[in-house]
Amino acid sequence: MKHQIKLRSTILALFCTLGTVQAEHTPMKVGFISAGNQESQFWGEMARFAQAVAEDLNIEFIVRYPQQSTYTIRRKGLKLLQELDAGSYLISSYVATVTDELINKAEAKKVYVFVANTNIKSEESARVGRPRTKNQYWLAHSYADDEQAGYLVADELVKIIKPDREQEREVKLVGISGSDTSQATYDRNNGLSRLANDGNNIQILEIDPGHWEYDAAKIVASRLIEKYPDVEAIWSASDTMALAAISALKEAGRKPGKDVLLGGIDWTQNALEAVKAGELATTVGGHFMEVGIALILLYDYHHNLDFANDPGIEFTIPMYAITKDNVDEYMTNVGANPDWSKIDFKAFSKVHNKSLKKYDFSWQQIVAQMK
Repeated sequence: MKHQIKLRSTILALFCTLGTVQAEHTPMKVGFISAGNQESQFWGEMARFAQAVAEDLNIEFIVRYPQQSTYTIRRKGLKLLQELDAGSYLISSYVATVTDELINKAEAKKVYVFVANTNIKSEESARVGRPRTKNQYWLAHSYADDEQAGYLVADELVKIIKPDREQEREVKLVGISGSDTSQATYDRNNGLSRLANDGNNIQILEIDPGHWEYDAAKIVASRLIEKYPDVEAIWSASDTMALAAISALKEAGRKPGKDVLLGGIDWTQNALEAVKAGELATTVGGHFMEVGIALILLYDYHHNLDFANDPGIEFTIPMYAITKDNVDEYMTNVGANPDWSKIDFKAFSKVHNKSLKKYDFSWQQIVAQMK
């Protein structure tokens, strides 16, 4: 009888040990619903960076690429949620009416949610709420500092045209914004307006939406160039639209970077090459790292290290300007087609670095590992 009890105890202990080992080696599962398609240079880079993070941290990472429409984002988001078990994680950009539905359905299924990349409009925030309030499984919300990005683009353009800010003449500028429904559009436009209101003598002749699309932005740029032949600068809310404006200028017989200065946002490969060629004054970015950062924080959370106090449940991702002064350094250390596998992303995790007191996801730290 004693031998039977001892045998049962041994078997039970063995099963417990095996269960613990299996739990330690079973990767956490994270789904990401992108707001853009795989061919997009920005959204594609965001997913590639995140995939490199996932591989380092042994995360099962699933990406779904819808077209940039509310209908397809909702449909693919709900389908992805069906594939996730309780205790899994979902990362999603904020899309009006879609993301809050995903948050609610994820709550019912006990799937954790991290909203990344886009701020929430003030008129919608009351309905959606905040992380860890009415929806306990909604863990965090991060978004790019889009207002600062819009400001940095305008600041670089003015700095080149008027090295001496005390010059009284006005800089004649036109803008190509995103879509009217996007909070990023609103915030980036506010950044441009803030610089203009800071006493920099900018005359914003007109701002028209290019809806984040190359063809639409090129039509807008062509019309603005013809309407304002003395325009000195074209501010664009994205690199795609800035590159469209470059094409429109060339077709109009103007020299981008000389006759008219341009700036954009996103750090796309084509934009970086345009900065190096002198056709684009600046591209502001770094926010493609957002989903990768979310994965590191979720990984630590999954291993019982909550990030509620650092960096917090709501935080912004800083943006950086690449210009002719630093584009060569970027190209040398990172390149137009970065190999993110060179980075040891475990170095950014508190689980793997017990002495790490504060997260540092700055671009400088990323570049340091690429050298």
